Amino acid sequence: MMRAIASALASLSLGVTSASAADVVVQPNAGNGLVVTDASGSQIRLRVNEDGEVIIPVLVNGAARNLPACVSATGQLGPCAPGAVGSVGPQGPVGPTGATGPAGATGPQGSAGTGSFTLPYTGSTATPNAAFSVANTSGNAGVHGINGTSTNPNVPASGVWGESTDAVGVLGTSARNSGVQGASTGGTGVLGTSFSGYGVQAVSGTGAAVHAESANGDGVQGFSVSFTGVYGKSTGAKGAAGVLGESASFDGVHGYTSSTSAVGVAGFADQGNSSGVLGVGKAGSGVAGVSTSGTGASGISTSGFGVFGHSDSNYAFVADGAAQQNPNQGGWVKAMAYVIPGGGGIVRCFNSQLGASAASAPPCGFGYSRQGAGDTRIDFGFPVSSRFLSATIDGSYRSAVSVFSASNTSVSVSTYYIDNDKDEDEAYYLLVF
Repeated sequence: MMRAIASALASLSLGVTSASAADVVVQPNAGNGLVVTDASGSQIRLRVNEDGEVIIPVLVNGAARNLPACVSATGQLGPCAPGAVGSVGPQGPVGPTGATGPAGATGPQGSAGTGSFTLPYTGSTATPNAAFSVANTSGNAGVHGINGTSTNPNVPASGVWGESTDAVGVLGTSARNSGVQGASTGGTGVLGTSFSGYGVQAVSGTGAAVHAESANGDGVQGFSVSFTGVYGKSTGAKGAAGVLGESASFDGVHGYTSSTSAVGVAGFADQGNSSGVLGVGKAGSGVAGVSTSGTGASGISTSGFGVFGHSDSNYAFVADGAAQQNPNQGGWVKAMAYVIPGGGGIVRCFNSQLGASAASAPPCGFGYSRQGAGDTRIDFGFPVSSRFLSATIDGSYRSAVSVFSASNTSVSVSTYYIDNDKDEDEAYYLLVF
């Protein structure tokens, strides 16, 4: 560079001519220009090329000045005339963004932040993904909500409240553990409330929809003020029970009522030969009825059997006690008496219309009177005029007995000796069916 400048100055010195007494004319050789440098010769202060181009580097790299410079029509440089330069115009539009360069290496992870929401916080967004997502990789809770005091009578104080107008209010999913788990040391672990639909709905594809365990209380407890406390329904094939109860040491299904007119367990069936209640026992009773003061088991039907018994190898019906039947119905004996006229009257008897403890205690509520030799009257105390009567002599095969109705509740019995056709007192058996 310095060599080129020296060559240019040499050319200048050789080409200087005098145009007038006051002017200095510099005429470079062909292909060269005029260069003015600083004292060291290393910094160009002015350069005029052969084509007339003027370069002054200080205008770009020098200190800023507060007055503009203008060029006249003849090329003269100087201060700008008044009005030649206007005020600064508005900033032009931003130019287009250039192409994004390649991503740099990922820097080190920063320390955990301590940011928080400004409460109360409300936000909304339209996104196909979760509007709010929190992950806890340590194994502890992702979200922990602590309840305060609720002023809404329809919404109790809740740690977490989920609300939806047409979808799920709170949804919990898990690949290996509980989707939703509720725990409480003094209240309800999980509470579901609804004013028109399900308070809690559970759906399962293969396992139990609801599984409840308790160490010393009820596994499942249902309560209703006007309808069913617990309701179970199954639409599956035979064997899929609507409600199934199983116990290792107590009742599989236990029903209790404090009503004076209801039942502890009721079963209803309205199709084909189905049963309202079915009991199956492999070694014990299929159905057991126990009562301390009422009916142990009661069967009522408007068109079929009230109670039906069947056995392939044993008794279809066994009664461990006296059997009773209404006096206007047939099938079972209503009354029995063993009578010794003139020798004790009614000695043994059975009255189906009395309680079991008094049914066989002579005279069993019957009235007895001897009208004469071989003529007695028995008053049963209930209508017998339309029943079936049977009398049999106990003793001599030469004696006979006849019985006929004396009133709506009593019969007359006559015994006589056949050989002499004479009324005589003979012991007899009397039955009313």
